[in-house]
Amino acid sequence: MKRWVRNRLADLLLSAFASGAKRAEMLWLALYCERSTAMDGAVQSVGDLMAAWERRYPDTAMIPGTLRDLLGSLRGLFTLSRSDGRPGRRSAVSATSSAAELWIRLHPDLCACLCEACDRIRIYRRVLDQFDGRRGTLEAMEPLHRAVAEAALCFNAGLFFETHEVLEHHWLHLDDGTTRRFVQGLIQISVGFHHAMRGSHQGAVNQLGKGLAKLGNAPEGALGLDCDRFAREVEVVRNEILACWRQRMPGVAPRAFPLMHVRS
Repeated sequence: MKRWVRNRLADLLLSAFASGAKRAEMLWLALYCERSTAMDGAVQSVGDLMAAWERRYPDTAMIPGTLRDLLGSLRGLFTLSRSDGRPGRRSAVSATSSAAELWIRLHPDLCACLCEACDRIRIYRRVLDQFDGRRGTLEAMEPLHRAVAEAALCFNAGLFFETHEVLEHHWLHLDDGTTRRFVQGLIQISVGFHHAMRGSHQGAVNQLGKGLAKLGNAPEGALGLDCDRFAREVEVVRNEILACWRQRMPGVAPRAFPLMHVRS
């Protein structure tokens, strides 16, 4: 998956934590990708997609104005064209009849990794469902505590890059001190497991070691994280990865990853 595609998808997930409109974009993209995979094609009619949306989400109307905004936000991932091949305009999405004449084509970079993107978006949807189940509790949290809880949802789903992204947005604005160092440790552990998923043992061992060193002096309450348990479990997996590295077993990912347990 190209880096820019990965980053766009991750940004969409992070935005969906805070915005219902972004959640709709995620669902729309998921529906498009599912249909593209089933149809073995990356070009679909806007009208057909609107009809599929109505069948899937009968209680959430996709009115033309909403669809125009949605297509605008997803610009770059899609290309809009008319049935005669001419470039399409979002302003043409004014009624079902005109929508039927418009076609959406995936960007070639997204089309090239369609199956991987579909798998990732399915995980995103599960994470958002978990978020919805705890929405009231999460929205009542202090912002940094909430960020750690959102990061835990990503981490526990194996979304280590997204975990890094959730935390880095907050880490960048923290003053130097125990809390900033602690959050940086969580980021480095996320990066370490991202390396591990890609089979990079050296990068994983180094980043996990740096991250663990920063968890040793956690702030009071550890932002809700069961830090001692997390550190122990990370150390176990780090030792497993280190053994694979020493035995020159390239590309072997850990059998299991630890979980972030966050108190409400």
